[in-house]
Amino acid sequence: MNDSEPLTTTKLTRQKFLKLSGVGLVGATLLGTTGCSGRGEGGGDDKGSAPKGLVFTSYGGSFQSAQDKAWLKPYSRETGTEIHQDSPTDYAKLQDMLENNKVIWDIVDVGDDFGLASTADLLEPLDYSIIDKGPILEGYASKYRIACMLYANVLAYNTERVEGTPSSWADFFNTRKFPGRRGLHKVPSETLEVALLADGVLLGDLYPLDVNRALGKLDTIKDQILWWEDAARSQQQIASGEVALISAWNGRVQTEINTGAPVKTQWNQNLQTADYLVVPKGTTSRGKR
Repeated sequence: MNDSEPLTTTKLTRQKFLKLSGVGLVGATLLGTTGCSGRGEGGGDDKGSAPKGLVFTSYGGSFQSAQDKAWLKPYSRETGTEIHQDSPTDYAKLQDMLENNKVIWDIVDVGDDFGLASTADLLEPLDYSIIDKGPILEGYASKYRIACMLYANVLAYNTERVEGTPSSWADFFNTRKFPGRRGLHKVPSETLEVALLADGVLLGDLYPLDVNRALGKLDTIKDQILWWEDAARSQQQIASGEVALISAWNGRVQTEINTGAPVKTQWNQNLQTADYLVVPKGTTSRGKR
């Protein structure tokens, strides 16, 4: 898979998907990528602005706490590497570090919109003579990034607000059959994909995205859309019944299901994606400055 190809072409069973999203990608990924920084034993620059050891940056909260427990602490114990953490991931901040020659991040967890050819000037190429990409699914390891978590954008619905079982993105847009407000992520990629699939575009034909067609489809339910930007907001919307159906990340939906909320997930037409680990440009040499 090259940088221009969507991840949605990969097909997995639900069982395999859940296995990989939980544990299948992370171990060798993190250990291998730390080898790229060349600073596993510390250093810092001559002004002392960068801490010794390795600096890992992610999105904070319970997500980063889980990464710390599963990856960082075990790796630190195994290697003796001192690991510091920062959050949240911020692309503009990363670019500012590079422009001012003050890169202090060694490894950064990013979304699937980063680490492509368009951001290559901000990143070090990954050295696959060091990184073992054997455990990684085909297409999820490329020149500047390697997957660390697999997840999906799914259709979820509140069982107290919906009668029957919506089974496709077409049902998501069918407000006569399934009345109620719709929750949608306020980002182009996920939402435009959903709209096009609902309008009958086949999965393999999604890209390049027909933006005008997608916007036209979204216009058909525009009065029923409640946008979410923060993932926690998506959880609140569907669990409370503020929306009847939602396009959201499977892990966030499952969190509400686990707490007993009247929510179910529809895995049909799920859109797989991933978080990635990248190495900022300049981090390999900052210990020598």
